[in-house]
Amino acid sequence: MLKALLQDGYDIVIGSRYMAGGSVGEWDGMRALTSRWVTRLSRPPVPARLTDPMSGFFAMRREAFDRLVRRTSGLGCKLLLDMSASSPRPLRFLELPYEFRLREAGESKFDSQVTWDYVMLLLDKSIGRLVPVRLVTFCLVGAPVS
Repeated sequence: MLKALLQDGYDIVIGSRYMAGGSVGEWDGMRALTSRWVTRLSRPPVPARLTDPMSGFFAMRREAFDRLVRRTSGLGCKLLLDMSASSPRPLRFLELPYEFRLREAGESKFDSQVTWDYVMLLLDKSIGRLVPVRLVTFCLVGAPVS
């Protein structure tokens, strides 16, 4: 990854589970299906056609980071998705395959709050330029449920 950043001039190099040679490893069927589904949902706000915009395994040039950091929403924990959707110009990227391995220590952070943050990030990057996402959520709280 570092070699591609330094020698090949990419803005960002990403480890991808979803390109040829990559894999989700030993995930159970439901986890793999959920991952593919949320990855598919993340595609519209991302200008580049990344195979894995939800990856947490990437390296980025400092100049590219400085160009876009103030544009990020800071919502949720999907930093690559936020940065890719926030960049003022498409990032020059390279994806490299990798196999995701099962966790050896610690616990997953996935819970209802992470899900909510992900939905808020998607809303912010898709309609946030037109309508503040906090306004949308405020309106949803008072909406009648049938």
